[in-house]
Amino acid sequence: MPLPSVSQLKQALKLAIKLEEAQSELASILGESSDTAKRGPGRPRKQRTMSEEGKKRIAEAQKKRWAAQKKAAPKA
Repeated sequence: MPLPSVSQLKQALKLAIKLEEAQSELASILGESSDTAKRGPGRPRKQRTMSEEGKKRIAEAQKKRWAAQKKAAPKA
């Protein structure tokens, strides 16, 4: 399959932008909240952060799971 030309890529980009705008408008009409509808086209997602306390809780829970798995494993 040959590579698309520059004009074809530009046309595809325009169509993709129109499609995203139409989806956003449809979501707002229907009262749905989508990430794109909230952010608008072309805006990046907000970086989520986790507190040190949350990280510590997750690490402790994972260590407990590993210990239980190791305890339940047959000795080789």
